[in-house]
Amino acid sequence: MRRLKSQWHRTGDFGRLDEFGALHVNGRRSMVVNIGGNRVSPEESAHALRQLPAVEQAVVVAVEDAVWGSRLHGFVVVRPGRLIDADATLTSLRQVLPTAKVPRGEIIRPGRPSH
Repeated sequence: MRRLKSQWHRTGDFGRLDEFGALHVNGRRSMVVNIGGNRVSPEESAHALRQLPAVEQAVVVAVEDAVWGSRLHGFVVVRPGRLIDADATLTSLRQVLPTAKVPRGEIIRPGRPSH
């Protein structure tokens, strides 16, 4: 079970914060998560995101879900000069991934984080 402690959400992922405060995910404690009884690899979903033409970088993590136990949440960085549409992205992912492997997500525009 994941718990919030000191405003951090413990996902089982390993990472580091850089000098700008950006999180870089380096690996996972477990390579699969349980979503509604299905064993799912977040990396498979991240790989599918990275195949989309407008996506420069992608990472998918597991987050706690009251109904399914866990669910996937993806973060993508858009390639400079490209546009990305959330609905079109979900449609593309649903064509290549089962429902349990399609992450909800956030789009991150290129550039350094502001403080």
